[in-house]
Amino acid sequence: MNLGGHESNGKVTDRGLGSGAEAETVPGEIDKGTRDTIAAMLRIGCDLRMAAWVAGRSPAEVKAVIEEDETFLRDVQKGNSFFDYKHLLHLDEAAKDKKNWRVSMWLLERLRPERYEKQRPRTIKESQLMPLLRSMADALVDGVADEAAREALFDRVMATAEALDPNGVLGKDDGY
Repeated sequence: MNLGGHESNGKVTDRGLGSGAEAETVPGEIDKGTRDTIAAMLRIGCDLRMAAWVAGRSPAEVKAVIEEDETFLRDVQKGNSFFDYKHLLHLDEAAKDKKNWRVSMWLLERLRPERYEKQRPRTIKESQLMPLLRSMADALVDGVADEAAREALFDRVMATAEALDPNGVLGKDDGY
């Protein structure tokens, strides 16, 4: 089996898929064949964890190399983007036929949820949550005269709010 330049006889080991004849892997070093395998796996839709496993490396090793090597980071980003692009093209082609209008609606709901996603009654969108909590925190602290107590209360309310949003106010896109 050829996975983007990485030859394999299909045997699965505790380090991933490989022939067993490859050179020993050194933590922190990933050869071009392994990098190509990882990029190929991302192009077909695997996540980084699966791609690392198939290539015989740990996800932590791969992430460490990505953070050090901008070229590899771009290859990883291209792999992820290519998968999305390929499937968006298929959806776009299907949406050209008006009888497939649901494809267009599906795309809009998922790619622009803030504008097109169905809103259930009495619900708050994710984009509305942090501003609402910040406003509530401001209203709560307005009634507290002691400045130190006011700051402590505000910090406590905002810490609770941030715990509800593990990706942070603006979201977190680490590029892979």
